[in-house]
Amino acid sequence: MGIYFKKGEIRMLADLLGSVNRIKINRNDGVFTIFEAVVNSIQSDSKNILVELKTEKDKQSSFEITDKKEKDVLTEVIITDDGYGFNDENFESFKKINSTHKLKLGGKGVGRLTWLKVFENIEIESTYKQDKKYFFRKIFFNLYDEVKEVELKELPFGDQKQIKTTIKFKKPKGDFLEKFPITAEDLGEKILYHCLSYLIEGVFEITIKDNKNEYRCKDEYRSRLENDIKKDTIKINKEEFDIIYIPIDKKKLSKHEISFTANKREVYRRGMSGELLKSSFEIDKKEKYILAFIRGNYLDNSVSEDRTRFFFPDEDGGLFLSEKEIINSVSNKIITIFDKSIEIIREKNKNKINIFLNENPYYRAVYKYNETIVDEINSRTTNDEIEEKFEKTVRQKLKEIKTNIKTLELNGNYQEKFEETIEKIDVLKQLDLAKYIVHRKIIIELFDKILEKKENDKNYYYEKDLHNLIFPMKKYGEEVDYNNHNLWLIDDRLSYHTFLSSDKPFNEFNENSTNKERADLVILNNLISFSDKEVEELHSNVIIVEFKRPGRDSLIEYDLNTQIYKYIEELLDSKIKTKNGKRIEIDKNAIFNVYIICELSSELVKTLRRANYKELLEGQGYYFYNDSYNTLIQVFSLNKVLRDVKLRNKIFFKQLGVL
Repeated sequence: MGIYFKKGEIRMLADLLGSVNRIKINRNDGVFTIFEAVVNSIQSDSKNILVELKTEKDKQSSFEITDKKEKDVLTEVIITDDGYGFNDENFESFKKINSTHKLKLGGKGVGRLTWLKVFENIEIESTYKQDKKYFFRKIFFNLYDEVKEVELKELPFGDQKQIKTTIKFKKPKGDFLEKFPITAEDLGEKILYHCLSYLIEGVFEITIKDNKNEYRCKDEYRSRLENDIKKDTIKINKEEFDIIYIPIDKKKLSKHEISFTANKREVYRRGMSGELLKSSFEIDKKEKYILAFIRGNYLDNSVSEDRTRFFFPDEDGGLFLSEKEIINSVSNKIITIFDKSIEIIREKNKNKINIFLNENPYYRAVYKYNETIVDEINSRTTNDEIEEKFEKTVRQKLKEIKTNIKTLELNGNYQEKFEETIEKIDVLKQLDLAKYIVHRKIIIELFDKILEKKENDKNYYYEKDLHNLIFPMKKYGEEVDYNNHNLWLIDDRLSYHTFLSSDKPFNEFNENSTNKERADLVILNNLISFSDKEVEELHSNVIIVEFKRPGRDSLIEYDLNTQIYKYIEELLDSKIKTKNGKRIEIDKNAIFNVYIICELSSELVKTLRRANYKELLEGQGYYFYNDSYNTLIQVFSLNKVLRDVKLRNKIFFKQLGVL
């Protein structure tokens, strides 16, 4: 029969309820209580640690009518180990809140308080050896009785049992149940990575069992992780850290992560920085992500009592390291260590950018100037996001140019700074020019589509679309930005004008007219300076553009002989007032250039020849010069407009690679 020692209620030496209430644990982190107990077992020199998950069917769900399978809920977690056990020294420490018993191991003396944050009752049974004798101790631990030693006895010689300690975590609290792992694999994975530093160096096994399966952490580590591990040290400012890099199959890990540890235990994880580290690595022909465990005295000394967070400064660059500084340093180190995998990612990024540049070639000059954009994208980056990267570079260059100009001084480094500024300006000029060339390519393709639709749909009234493509209808030149019209489709010189009327009645802009007729386009250019109190400018060159629809052959002769000359008469010796109030006079000897753009039907060609029109040398059009009106009239087809504009721009498209 054993020898019994004093037993009964033993009060903790501090306010237990208040201490537990002060501990903040996220409802997703209830499993930290099990981590605490497992680490205690490891630190007790245990060689075999068993974690058992007890579950039962949810009684609540049995009253619900549902086709779903009954849900398992956690009822109890039992941890058994063969370590030192609850000997007198360990038991005395257990009773003290903020005990310094494990200070050298990083113990805060509050880990067991988290047990009562997540579970209602804890039962402990421990068979241990002390002073060459064997003892058995049983303890109840809860918020109401605090620590209650219900049994303590010495085991008689020959009646020694196997040394072991069993801790039963009973009645998990509802707030933590939903996210608490209830299968051996789920809990095993979490324990594996939380205690990885111990597993790498230790010779113990942690086995997790549920009602059906078991999971062995050491076996999993050896079979899946051990051969791929890389170790390194890194110095950030003056602090030194050890890092363990573990490639993990992307099915098990969804992104590259840094595990922040304190005293060999994982506290939390953070994603890595940089776009290159948003893609998985190709290692041994498998897609994997890197889990980097970082540890060091700085982290050991910065962890909170409940081991759920670190006390980092909010800002970088101070006396103490911030979390962001650590993340950036570790991320950069990984890029160096896994350089082969990074190079594969860079090649994929280059291909992605080249595809983007084929569609947006005007950014080629920017890319040549700043190829680091390759490191700023990932496999999921969209074309819009890539474009924003290029535009950000452009904005940065503009800012640098302005700064350089402001700070440019005629001193020793003047020439160097001047050349640097000119180089940046040159890149931006190339970008703007390339963008404009691509814009022209798109407009020409749109013009082509209008003609294609015209051929396939005889009822298509294309004049309106064509007119708006070249210049918006019912607008004056002052109202339309240079980039929002395409007069260059007809003639590049038309873009440089001082007055333009698009589908506007003559009496609206001609002070001498009562005519409400509208020419499609009236354009004034070729300025001649003229000093007059009432008239600010005198024009000697007037352009009229008319878009004519096919099927109106009977009207063409009338248009040529009557309508066009009527328009000219309206404009000759007239005074025009622009929308902005500027007054312009047209010289009575002005030269008129008339463009009639239409479909050259056989009947129209006959009409033109009868009227003594000459065929253009390149074909697809006719011209006639009227001495009396000082007017050159050109009638040509839509296809000629398209052909000519393609030829004029071909060399630019070829140079840009968008031909």
